[in-house]
Amino acid sequence: LKLYGIKNVRFTSVDTFSVPLTRAEAPPRLSLPIWRPVVDQSLIVDKKTFLKHAMSPDSQPGRAVIVDVRPVQDYLGKGKSLISKRAPDIGAINIPWTEFIDSKGEASADIKEKLLAIQVHPDKQIYVIDEMGVRSATVTLILRQLGYLKVSNFAGGYAELLANRK
Repeated sequence: LKLYGIKNVRFTSVDTFSVPLTRAEAPPRLSLPIWRPVVDQSLIVDKKTFLKHAMSPDSQPGRAVIVDVRPVQDYLGKGKSLISKRAPDIGAINIPWTEFIDSKGEASADIKEKLLAIQVHPDKQIYVIDEMGVRSATVTLILRQLGYLKVSNFAGGYAELLANRK
């Protein structure tokens, strides 16, 4: 939803949606014009730009910070998936996606402190990656919510990086 320009998107737990059942008839639906979403392109980094930063030396000025949000076992190449075993080393920092979300399904209060402790400040360009781009999208939105406005998701994840490799 955030990707399509909806501004007030929040993460929450499933308990938020529990509604008592009723036998009352639902009101008729309104006839509204079709909503035409506009994709917020700043939330996505393309493959060419991602690879430019991933393959540049860590010491290069302006190099984006790459955060790999896969579980530690996958990051270390010891996971069960084929992608886990074949993912290239791109100089990413590993912080599992679960560390970004608290038990209520909201942005973790501790993650910003952890990022600052490893010199990942809100003014840095950050690219987030995982296996397929789903968990990294969640982390991208959480980081935006925490004030990291220069963060983007590599939506294809390692699956896209490996797709055309021989």
